[in-house]
Amino acid sequence: MVEVTPDRRLLLNTVFTPAAPIDKRDLFAGRLDQINLVYGAILEKGQHAVIYGERGVGKTSLANIIDELLPEGIITAKITCDTSDDYGSIWRKALRRITLTYQQRGLGLGEHPREVQVSMEDLLPEEKHPLPGDIIQLFERIGPRPISVLIIDEFDRVPEAKTRTLVADTVKGLSDNIPGVTLVLVGVARTVDDLVGEHPSVERNLKQIRLPRMSANELGEIIDKGLSALGMRIIGQVRHRIISLSQGFPHFTHLLSKYSAKQAMEQNRDEISQADFDLAVQDANNDTQESIRNTYFKATVATKKTIFREVLVACALAPEDEYGTFRASDIDRPLEQVAGRHYGLPQYSYHIAQLCMSGRGPILEKLGSPKRYRYRFTNPLMKPFVLLNAYAAGLALPAQPPPGDVA
Repeated sequence: MVEVTPDRRLLLNTVFTPAAPIDKRDLFAGRLDQINLVYGAILEKGQHAVIYGERGVGKTSLANIIDELLPEGIITAKITCDTSDDYGSIWRKALRRITLTYQQRGLGLGEHPREVQVSMEDLLPEEKHPLPGDIIQLFERIGPRPISVLIIDEFDRVPEAKTRTLVADTVKGLSDNIPGVTLVLVGVARTVDDLVGEHPSVERNLKQIRLPRMSANELGEIIDKGLSALGMRIIGQVRHRIISLSQGFPHFTHLLSKYSAKQAMEQNRDEISQADFDLAVQDANNDTQESIRNTYFKATVATKKTIFREVLVACALAPEDEYGTFRASDIDRPLEQVAGRHYGLPQYSYHIAQLCMSGRGPILEKLGSPKRYRYRFTNPLMKPFVLLNAYAAGLALPAQPPPGDVA
């Protein structure tokens, strides 16, 4: 029996965090390959790293635990960019988090030296907008120091291409002159060029670390770690369903696990049942971002009988390539499963086309050329939300975990 106490409720909101990235190593799940790549880049002289991938795959969570992965003595500083940032503000934010300690001589005879601490930002001229040369010169001035790692998160939010170019120039300058300083750039992007621009001169200095959607085993690890901390269990069928509906996105695994555990706790049970999960789906739907729910409603609303909802669910079930795209014909079999009857491509091609337009979205994005078009969700987090709604509505869904390991 699980007693619902304030401490247990607090723990529930600590181990399952759909609204916030993970910030503790012991709650972080999976990503061993990517962790090793980040670790290797930081310890290799002159090497820097860029972590990129779709929205919602856990990039910030990985960035948050980097300092816990490193040997003692390595200095780490993490900042988060916003749309108001430029090159100068990014570096002032970062340098503000690095403290220098030095001995200041006493003013009078016999007076002992005293320890003084200043941030590196204080060493930048206030009136000058720093450029890459100024940053390199600053690190040269302070001399040899322990390895420093500067993590720049949400770099994709920086609006100016000029800023990206200046940061790329800084990567090159640090690699050539200050091998003890490592930059780790983190952001939403489908390719590295989308994040930092095309700069062939820095390619050899940037370790490119793509964060894909999580495998079934990694999502299962999130569930198991959280429930272990809570002293709870889950029936296998529900665990599998959470993994399947999450579609590789840890946000939805945290969301469904949190509300499923909450339902069981409120009944003073330590095992999550199918009934707990079914109620949790409704809570998870209501707790999803308003923008995603509004976009879904816009895509599926109708004044008469249509199959827009069924087509959208079939799109979410369609087999994808590594870029998250599918062909129109790929939804043929999923649509038959969901709708309970067969529709040919001519019968649903209109619906796919409409879902790519402003009237019903665009919830889908069309890529390629005529007769070779491929499609993908404009917001990848829409895919698990569509499946969540389909499950709540009782539509037939094949229970398939995301590609990768079998949990």
